[in-house]
Amino acid sequence: MDDTDTRSASLVVRGNGHKGFDDDKGLRTARGERIPLIETYKSIEPHTLFVPGTLDYEELQNNHFLLDRHLLHQSGLLERLKGITNIFSPQIEGVTSRYTHSVQVANLAAVAARGLRMNPVLAETIGLGHDCAHGPGGHIFEDTMLAIFGNQYNHGYLGNKLLQHFSKDFHKEVLDGIKNHSWKCETPMTAEGEIVAWADRIAYIISDFLDGCTLGIVSPQDLLDDQTIDREIARLIGTDPESLREFFIDRLIQDSRSAGYVAMNARIARSLMGLRDFNTTRIIGSQHRVDHDDLFHRAIAEVVHELTCKKFAPPNTHKLTAPFPRVIELLLRHDDASFLEYHRALLGDHAISRTL
Repeated sequence: MDDTDTRSASLVVRGNGHKGFDDDKGLRTARGERIPLIETYKSIEPHTLFVPGTLDYEELQNNHFLLDRHLLHQSGLLERLKGITNIFSPQIEGVTSRYTHSVQVANLAAVAARGLRMNPVLAETIGLGHDCAHGPGGHIFEDTMLAIFGNQYNHGYLGNKLLQHFSKDFHKEVLDGIKNHSWKCETPMTAEGEIVAWADRIAYIISDFLDGCTLGIVSPQDLLDDQTIDREIARLIGTDPESLREFFIDRLIQDSRSAGYVAMNARIARSLMGLRDFNTTRIIGSQHRVDHDDLFHRAIAEVVHELTCKKFAPPNTHKLTAPFPRVIELLLRHDDASFLEYHRALLGDHAISRTL
């Protein structure tokens, strides 16, 4: 997200003071709209502890969103994510892949939904599928497509369409949550969808930091020295960085219970955004990441140009054209490694020689 994002309440952490906050409670709503909590699982004791994993037996009984979860696994879209970049190449041992990120989001969302007596199966399924349309290279794929085709490319919207193409049996709540999980999009139709938007942000901010530590780009001490970080969070960073996910999702549960809608305390939300800003400057902006993005940007642009100009039809680079769905369908068959192989096979001697 950049400073021009339109999700109004998130702008408060971008220098707009208390705009989007409830002054009486100090609570921040996502996207500026209050999604009321409708307690659908009143018989389940709420959990505030971070206990990811399989859902409880009672939660799985007669839950019609189990069909969506089954269809999602059948689609094959999740398996491909194991070889897709999150922020660093999944070929690097110990870093987060796009699949690992999706599982983290699903676990966090299910925990929060359970704690708020919402539908944990719905939240988990949206979380699992939210990034199913990410292409080779991770976010640089979307950035490159935006540069080529304009602002009509969005991986949430495309994920919605891909799943509908695979099966007409996906429920609208799941499709809507995947389509609108990004903080740049409209508010989802369910509180579970809004929970996933928060879980996504918590998951990637923490994993980006931990991956940076794994690669030696940053250390916990670097973040401790940043005075913009809340001291309670700084203490966790210094003693147990892995517990940060638990901390933020637990606060989301507590604050949403108090508010009656999906929300987070303003101070804690600002600290979360402070972590994100730190990652953007120190990790996303690192030479390792710049080299990775440059490689994929060039390769993706070359492949799209080759396909649209020679194999399918001449493109209009300012709007979606007839070849667009065919190009995307082809490219989304690949993970990072197979895409680079495809690029070399397609371009031959003209392909860029650099590899990860």
